[in-house]
Amino acid sequence: MEVDGQPTPDLDAFLRQVSGRPDRSSLRIKTLGWNGAPEVLTLKLDRHYWPAYELQHTAAGWERHSLE
Repeated sequence: MEVDGQPTPDLDAFLRQVSGRPDRSSLRIKTLGWNGAPEVLTLKLDRHYWPAYELQHTAAGWERHSLE
């Protein structure tokens, strides 16, 4: 739903909020839990262990594309 108080209704909006932030920086994420109740989490970016990428299925099979 939000990153640091900014709405993130889709993946593109989320990526705009986290792009350009330094690795290991903290951010606050607001989500909706399985029961519809809002939850707030604080996470640290770690591009070494959790890089952002998109998987696309093509005629040749699955391809991984970096989102950064």
